[in-house]
Amino acid sequence: MYNLNKWGNNATQLGEYVIPAGTRGFIGGVEGGTGIQIFLPNASGVQLMERSTLFTSELKFITH
Repeated sequence: MYNLNKWGNNATQLGEYVIPAGTRGFIGGVEGGTGIQIFLPNASGVQLMERSTLFTSELKFITH
């Protein structure tokens, strides 16, 4: 399961980014989830290339 809803992400869009060569960052598993995340301490130069709508309404998450 994903932790998206915890941070206000409604999971309705997908963004495609270009990260310049040499950009330092960290990649790893999502705590308490099943996905992978990327953290860039300095995201200068990162460009959003495209944003696509995945769903027309918010996903409903089951919380335990």
